[in-house]
Amino acid sequence: MADRPQAVGYRRRQLRADSCEPIAICYSCTPMKPLVLALLVTLGPMLGEAADTSPKRVGTMSLQRVISESAAGRAANQQLQALAQKMSSDVAAKEKELQAAPPKPGENRQAELQKLVQQSQAEFANAQRQAQTDLREKVGPIVASVAAAHGFEMVLNTDSAVVWAAPSLDVTNDVLTRLGATPPK
Repeated sequence: MADRPQAVGYRRRQLRADSCEPIAICYSCTPMKPLVLALLVTLGPMLGEAADTSPKRVGTMSLQRVISESAAGRAANQQLQALAQKMSSDVAAKEKELQAAPPKPGENRQAELQKLVQQSQAEFANAQRQAQTDLREKVGPIVASVAAAHGFEMVLNTDSAVVWAAPSLDVTNDVLTRLGATPPK
């Protein structure tokens, strides 16, 4: 075993705690086999779980199609469009009102109008988030059910996360059918 390289470790001296002297560790003298065996027994179950190499089935779905073709999605879009039109007309009316009235001393009309626009934008963003949340609550369980029926462990949105997928993996039509929409043939 003379040709086997020797590892160099460090052992603290008993006299001075701040200095170390190198010592040689011979692999043939160290009980490596029991140590390796103990590590395998301890870490083996964790390694088995992390090394799960079974193939995963992944489905795809176009969320944009679900929104545009389902009754719930169309209703949410119509409500948002009506809200946007109302807010736009409110801002235009306020602008017209400010232009018609004579300016008061110390009044900043532009700032007042800007504040109204910002409030309208924030209100619209909140309404949009709420509509998305409501739609996700309706679509989520349906997607989970369709995915389970197809044996998929994951469903990706083809509108944003997928470059290409086989058409057989697309569950959009199944989701639309369960939402009550008639998908195109």
